[in-house]
Amino acid sequence: EVLAGRTFFYADIMKEGGVALKNDPELYDNMVKSVSPEDLASLVYTSGTSGNPKGVMLTHANFLHNVHALAPLLWIDIDNPDELSVSVLPSWHVYERTYEYCIASRRMAIYYSSIQTLGEDLVNEKPTLVASVPRIWESVFSNIKKKVEKEGAVKRTVFGYFMSLTRRRLLALNTVKGHISTTKKAAMFSIIINAVFVVLSHPIYILSKVIFKPVTGALGGRLRASFSGGGSLPLSVDQFFNAAGVKLVNAYGMTEASPGMITRRLDRNTIGTIGVPLIETEVRIITEEGRSAWVGEHGVIFVRGPQVMQGYYKNPEATKEVITPKGWLNTGDLGYVTAYGDYVITGRAKSTIVLMGGENLEPEPIEEKLQESDLIDHAVVIGQDKKGLTALIALNEEKLKALAGNWKISFDDMVLKGEDIIKHWKVTEFIQKEGKRLINRGTGFKPFEQIQHFVLLNRKFSVGDELTQTLKVKRKHVEKKYKHLIDIPGHSHNKTDKKDN
Repeated sequence: EVLAGRTFFYADIMKEGGVALKNDPELYDNMVKSVSPEDLASLVYTSGTSGNPKGVMLTHANFLHNVHALAPLLWIDIDNPDELSVSVLPSWHVYERTYEYCIASRRMAIYYSSIQTLGEDLVNEKPTLVASVPRIWESVFSNIKKKVEKEGAVKRTVFGYFMSLTRRRLLALNTVKGHISTTKKAAMFSIIINAVFVVLSHPIYILSKVIFKPVTGALGGRLRASFSGGGSLPLSVDQFFNAAGVKLVNAYGMTEASPGMITRRLDRNTIGTIGVPLIETEVRIITEEGRSAWVGEHGVIFVRGPQVMQGYYKNPEATKEVITPKGWLNTGDLGYVTAYGDYVITGRAKSTIVLMGGENLEPEPIEEKLQESDLIDHAVVIGQDKKGLTALIALNEEKLKALAGNWKISFDDMVLKGEDIIKHWKVTEFIQKEGKRLINRGTGFKPFEQIQHFVLLNRKFSVGDELTQTLKVKRKHVEKKYKHLIDIPGHSHNKTDKKDN
């Protein structure tokens, strides 16, 4: 009964609106005139991944800039009734909200899905566009890998060969087009060599469309483009989908900018980057010395444009911390600009770890690399003022149970009694090997970026606790919640003494 009193149906609203207009024919025009582009349209609270949530004041002009800038980039055929988007993010989240404004402006239909039913809905509804966040794409990537692993040895080998070749071709094509995520421009000789490779590999590339049909089929088979926002895509996921023929486009934004600031384009999809600024948007990289960075030099990303918020609601102190007197928004993200004008994110300024020896590092690239392991669902790297790094690991229970079966070990015997951690020498040894395989000089990491200790959790990270609604890890919350497991005096979590079990 309470719900019934708060539920409104479109038909009833339209009926009431018709009566109101009949009584006052100028009602609509007067309502429009009463609203200014600079009026507050909405308060959207930040996710609180690095502190307390703050109310972001966004105007009508803020949102409309994003609609004006982003909607044309979706390449929607406004006259095609078969255009359809499947949505999985909550509508109140600023990324999803602005995306829905964009597709509504192009008269496009939307189908609301959920994380639990997304796979099924993609196959059944066959969307032409999908927008989501990196963690969702990682999940889809993981599910596809599982299906491939269940195939016979011949099919797995063929799939792996074609994936390797198409990834190489994708990067070669990016080089030829000038769309490469490097700090130096490609030499003419390199462009010619890559152009030859693109031409010679074209017949195999055509054949790969058949090989990768299960991948495109898992997304419905009609997908023209897919967009990822709310964080930078892991390179392995980025390369996989684009190599398999799914045009996955990385975008960058934050609640304080309505949210879009920088994005790749369907015709300029530079792998490994977040793309180029939107129209009417200025971007600067500021170094620790406070000057504008050179090409390839790392620093903090600052943005200025019509999409930047008015400020934080009733919090002028916090507003001054992120918006300069000249209107530049300090995003708090670290990155650099390439020789081709594309931007690359390398981490968060507030999450930078300084080890006891003075070495500075960004935990995000290490975490993303660790999560390439099928056994690792989430990784949080910790080590401020410590001698080395500790990784808090949320293990994949399904994979862990499969390993336990292979090792003929009871799953219950792996769990440390009275604690939320897995402590068995077999599991610890396996994770250590995974860490060394993924984090080493050969994969682009420095010796001090290798993980010294692992804390293996016997639980998943969940939305509303360790994760935000868009599946970002609440780093500060995780560190605080599991501090008792991380700071066990005299205890080494990567101890492999077989007497322990």
